[in-house]
Amino acid sequence: MTDAVTPSARLQKMGFELPPYEVPEKEVLTPFVVHGDRILVSAIAPFADPEAPIPRLNQDANVEAEGFDPEDLSESHPMNRAMLGSRMATLRALSVAAHAAGGDIDRIAACVRASLAVRTGPNFERLGLVYMPVQRIMRGLFGTGPAFAVTGVAALPAAAPMLLETEFVLRHE
Repeated sequence: MTDAVTPSARLQKMGFELPPYEVPEKEVLTPFVVHGDRILVSAIAPFADPEAPIPRLNQDANVEAEGFDPEDLSESHPMNRAMLGSRMATLRALSVAAHAAGGDIDRIAACVRASLAVRTGPNFERLGLVYMPVQRIMRGLFGTGPAFAVTGVAALPAAAPMLLETEFVLRHE
């Protein structure tokens, strides 16, 4: 495999780097399970700090998809902050998966499933937009996006603004 086609090279080309793997503080938490050629990554929040500034998405965060730039995450609009959180959760999940793959993201062939739960209020209808960074990063790294689910919920553990659960497939050596 040449460097031009590896997930690590693609990640670099996309301008991202994986955050360091964070060892869980409590032994009760299982950040991942490796079973055969599968890596299942437990629900990952965008930040280790649950007080991070991603608001609950309410009706006022609904935006029209037309004219909305999902790459411009500099705005203070709640949707932009939510998409930044989605991006960060994706990078954190990839960091866990790379750790589970022996510290080498290039051992991962694909992300086959991703499920995003987002803390929302009533009448928030743009959950698909919040999921876009997950799909774009995974597609950019592995050539195809995962099967996905995105759900709005009233509350999440530890007051997390969102949780991303993923499943990866290891390359056959």
